[in-house]
Amino acid sequence: MIIFVIAAVIGTREPNSRMARLCEAVCRKLRDAGYYLATGNALGIDNIARDTWNERFPERVILYLPWAGYNAGGIHPRNRVIVFSGQRDWLESVRKYHPAPDRLSSAAVKLHARNFGIVKSADLVIAFPRSISKPGGTGQGMRIAEALGKRLYVLPKDLGFDYWQSVEETG
Repeated sequence: MIIFVIAAVIGTREPNSRMARLCEAVCRKLRDAGYYLATGNALGIDNIARDTWNERFPERVILYLPWAGYNAGGIHPRNRVIVFSGQRDWLESVRKYHPAPDRLSSAAVKLHARNFGIVKSADLVIAFPRSISKPGGTGQGMRIAEALGKRLYVLPKDLGFDYWQSVEETG
């Protein structure tokens, strides 16, 4: 029997340079320890994670796309790609966990729905939100992880230093 562990990496589309370096370092450790990656192929954190795995093990990358062709430029031929196609549990997760699902455009619903696929498939979730007070779309993935009882690490907060206050004070 083959056993593998999937780490979901989700996060802001606009990481600062410190967060980007932290994401790359964490992803290298997980990749080199044999983990598989599940992510959403968005700009920013998702792409850093994808590219870090693709450097050595593209066959261990699972990309969850809200629609076919989403940010296709960085997809390696050996990546596994799963495209949202109306999966009921994914759609229901938007209504259940998003604070304002009725205000979302159809594209935003698909983006948030794919978070359910990412998180559901994972054994652990590593989130890099823009900020703790305004987690944006990453917050949807964090809420799903908590609801599904997944191990959730919010970085850099869970590293035990006051990174967020310094980021929010300096912009």
